Amino acid sequence: MQERSVCDGRWKLIYRERVETNWRQVNEDLKEAKPWGNRSYAETVRVKAKFPEAFRVLAEMDPQSLGGTVHRFELYDLQADPDEMRNLVDVPARKIELERLSDSLRTWAKDTADTATHL
Repeated sequence: MQERSVCDGRWKLIYRERVETNWRQVNEDLKEAKPWGNRSYAETVRVKAKFPEAFRVLAEMDPQSLGGTVHRFELYDLQADPDEMRNLVDVPARKIELERLSDSLRTWAKDTADTATHL
């Protein structure tokens, strides 16, 4: 999977190629209790019905194990959502920001001869 992003200080667009593989490199320390004693991964999976939003975020981070979806585009309003939790790419009112940042990324890819970006 190839990933690129562009940010203007408030709006951030993330673009990915080859998302159909639905695979990400996941730090095994997130999954295994040993050697670091991190139990939050297993606990989030255990209580996924009670906290579906937390599970959705984890599943997007580890799609190969949890069946999450890796999105081709993500758009965030860093002023309103600094933790990038609400993807606004499908919100019609944010189409202007999506198009503006996509154009900027497209121009950058052309100017740098980035062969991995096919916007």
